[in-house]
Amino acid sequence: DPLLSSDTDDVVEKALWLVTNLSLTSHSHLLGQWGVTQTLADLLTSKSPGTLVCASQPLRNLLHKDSCSTYADNQRVFCHMGGVQHVRDILSCTYPPPPEDVLLWLTSVLHVLSIHNPLIRRIMAAAGVLPPLVLWLSSSIASDQIKEQILKVLANMSLTAETETSFQQSHAVVPLVDMLLSSTASASMKQLALSALANITCNEEIRSTLRGSGIAVGLTELLLEPRKGDEMEEAAIIVVANLAIDESIRYELQEAGAEAVLQIATIHENADMRTVAQTAMSNLSVPIEEETRALLAGDNMAGTDEQIIDDVLIAPIVLQGYEPEPTRRNSSILPKQTPPRSSSPLVSPNVPRSSATSAPDTKRPAPTTSTTTTATLQPTSSRILPI
Repeated sequence: DPLLSSDTDDVVEKALWLVTNLSLTSHSHLLGQWGVTQTLADLLTSKSPGTLVCASQPLRNLLHKDSCSTYADNQRVFCHMGGVQHVRDILSCTYPPPPEDVLLWLTSVLHVLSIHNPLIRRIMAAAGVLPPLVLWLSSSIASDQIKEQILKVLANMSLTAETETSFQQSHAVVPLVDMLLSSTASASMKQLALSALANITCNEEIRSTLRGSGIAVGLTELLLEPRKGDEMEEAAIIVVANLAIDESIRYELQEAGAEAVLQIATIHENADMRTVAQTAMSNLSVPIEEETRALLAGDNMAGTDEQIIDDVLIAPIVLQGYEPEPTRRNSSILPKQTPPRSSSPLVSPNVPRSSATSAPDTKRPAPTTSTTTTATLQPTSSRILPI
């Protein structure tokens, strides 16, 4: 503690290399008992980029289940000491922006926090981490590596239904759609965006914000791609099933030819794929009355496009006899990721530290949310597992 509390950044950073080495041992749980987690949280208020990076490395190990047996206690201490708010404050600084390695390590800490505990995800949302994350996701100066790390955090946070309001208020939905429709985003980034969308589109208000966003055409084109992989296909179909509950988007999906594409998935060899495809087909098959269809198409109606949309929202037509239920994903598409750990202890500033990313291992757990019902359709919501 005296070394970590030194007024000299160089001394603090060298002490943090020692703490990082100790966090890689089988006795890392002792660090929490000695109050190291609290000290590391306090160090996130430092103005030194080097100190922030060096403090984030042992934190990541102490907060992760696969690195420390007392990770849950360490997470509680970190949150209680305002660690999440410290990370939020740094990510909120855009002028001058934090260095890339600081962004990468701090988002890595948030990623580890978001993996296991729904309560921690709610704390993160309440602390306001989503707005700065969304800002960096939309930033032209953030690297793809940082954006992918942010997408992992968003995908994990979407597993907890109570965070949906925060997603809506932080305007996170449109950047996720933009990532999905991007021609330059990697397949892994699109997969993560789909995972988050598959979870949060269980929310009626979020579905309504996606009207006219182009997601209907984008999803249909994605499902037509030959080499997308089963996980991406299933996530895309879940999004289609959820969005089809909204009559306006159901019309867009029908116009985009989504039904014909889904027909192929209904005979897929994977039983889960067939199930979600059949749910999506069921939602898409709910008829749209001609008057509503004319309003949505803009035919036989005077006034501006805005007036037409207002009319549809103010006077919705309730379909009789169709009662599909909204579906939440029973499992999450998010891969559960083990934190990267250094292969050898850090002994000097020249020794490379552990990287901030690792290969995901995707697992599908049992449903984590109960099915809700609406007056019209049934979303296919299975929550996707944490990364």
